[in-house]
Amino acid sequence: MKEHAELVAKYPATQGRAQLRVAIARWLEKRFVLPSIDPEHHVLPLNGTREGLFALAQAVVSTRQAGGVICPNPFYQIYEGAALLAGSQPLLLNCDEHNGFLPDIDLVTPAQWQNCQLVYLCTPGNPGGAVMSSRQLQTADRAGPRARLFDCQ
Repeated sequence: MKEHAELVAKYPATQGRAQLRVAIARWLEKRFVLPSIDPEHHVLPLNGTREGLFALAQAVVSTRQAGGVICPNPFYQIYEGAALLAGSQPLLLNCDEHNGFLPDIDLVTPAQWQNCQLVYLCTPGNPGGAVMSSRQLQTADRAGPRARLFDCQ
């Protein structure tokens, strides 16, 4: 320990080690049958989901454009916090027993989709555990916000 004590006070590189990014890229290609994932530009290891979920909203939500961030309710708190701190207003899709604890994508109006800048969807849902169908995911994908985050656990 004494030999490496100076390393304790150093943060790791934000982008992580190259070997890790390459391994993640190859796994993604194999798991999701993707043509090519560039570990230098398409992979950023995170120390947890919060920082990535938050950073995504800060990167894609513009305060110069009206519109919001769509997310399920109940929700992971970072969805709302990231939206608010990005200068947006979250549109909450209630997930309760009446809709099988899933966000009802069909309730989002065309105007809301037009103004939407980011969608957070979690499947299986947290805390309910419900899984969105392929149709629901395709509906959300076709709706057209410029950024989507599907949090598939």
